[in-house]
Amino acid sequence: MPDIDRVDDELPLSLTEDGINQKHRAGKEESIEVVPTLIGIEDKVPVGMCFLVDGFPIKAFTRQQSSVAMSSAEAELVAIAEGAKEAVGVVSLIQHIWGAFRTCQEPPAIFSDSQAAINIGSMHGLLRRVRHIDLRVCWTQAAIQDRLISLSWVRGVDNPADLFTKAFAKPHVHYEKLGITKHLPREALLITDAACDQIVLSTLLGRIVSTSALGRYARQLDEVNPVRNRWVVVEFCTSVNSGMKLAAEAFRDLRVICVTEEENGLCEEIIALTRNFVVSMVEKGVRVLVWSSTPCTGGCLWQHLHRGKPGHDARLRKLWGIQRKLWKNLCLLVSPVEGVVEELQPYFAVEWPKTCQYWSWKDVQKMLESRECPVLTSLVDGCAVGMVGTDGLLIHKRWRVDSDYPPLASTLDSLRCTKDHIHSNNFDLRETQHYPVSMCEKVLSSLK
Repeated sequence: MPDIDRVDDELPLSLTEDGINQKHRAGKEESIEVVPTLIGIEDKVPVGMCFLVDGFPIKAFTRQQSSVAMSSAEAELVAIAEGAKEAVGVVSLIQHIWGAFRTCQEPPAIFSDSQAAINIGSMHGLLRRVRHIDLRVCWTQAAIQDRLISLSWVRGVDNPADLFTKAFAKPHVHYEKLGITKHLPREALLITDAACDQIVLSTLLGRIVSTSALGRYARQLDEVNPVRNRWVVVEFCTSVNSGMKLAAEAFRDLRVICVTEEENGLCEEIIALTRNFVVSMVEKGVRVLVWSSTPCTGGCLWQHLHRGKPGHDARLRKLWGIQRKLWKNLCLLVSPVEGVVEELQPYFAVEWPKTCQYWSWKDVQKMLESRECPVLTSLVDGCAVGMVGTDGLLIHKRWRVDSDYPPLASTLDSLRCTKDHIHSNNFDLRETQHYPVSMCEKVLSSLK
């Protein structure tokens, strides 16, 4: 039994480790569980949450708190309130689709590793010494009394939500609790009647790609030979007809892995598989470059011409939301691998048009400035790599590529317009998102 603070008898809490684990192991009581956590006692701390239905993780995210916390207990209480609201929403979604669904017979269980937050959240009213606590705590207390949720304690080492806010030397325990495996077993691609409810629910929440795409992607990763392949390029957010993958056919010791729209760079399963693959390659001595070419539509300067049109602002906000999620996933893919020397850490390259507004985003600048190796900026002109319009003339489209791999940056920065030709004004702007094969060959040849 772990050491915990004394709790008054009137508090309806189930605090034993055995009670919590027995419920999970037995598998007889279907339930919805939410596990929130936070990083530390800063002004607006990020919180991580994990949602499990019948023991299956269906949703997880990290979100920054909107209010300032004056103590760790208050920060934990805010995280509990946010998780409780999300859990009530999941229950409403299930009931709306399936009606009297077996999972909703008991209120969703909220687990926290903060005993102080549990004590405050479970009491009736607020004591004088905690009267500064946010009013959302009163909602949490009322939700417990109305049996909308239940609040229980979980050991910090058993809290799977810690994985989303903290760095662990050995995160395997948390991976196992979330159901993340190094290689997706073939059985997981087979949908059975027993698992249908969980898979349908996860699909509705946007957390699963098609099983066929997931299987093809897993096989693509398995085909990489760490003995024969000296370099691996992960092209994040590209088209099915990737010029990078086509150019790689001329290189015997190099492989290109493509995350296309079909694999979906927003999908957590794809990101988990890709990150495990990157870590595995780096630990085996294979050099890894993650090349990002996420859609730049939301950062185009021409967006201001469409302001005022019906639905434009809503569409633009959606594009920005997608870009933020993609950027967060990219940061995860290129994060340092523990226990590996700096020379073998994964490199990255980010490509957008030079005038793309995404370059000025705080999250983007923060990531570029936080890299261990200096990030170098290169400018590439489309006419210097053979990009041609429908009229046969060269297109002067300028890309900006930021990378922490110096040979790549030096090679790309030499691809400039010679200013001895006429540029095309007749071309399909959407088609210019595809790299010419000659540019891809330059990129791959710089990997030494």
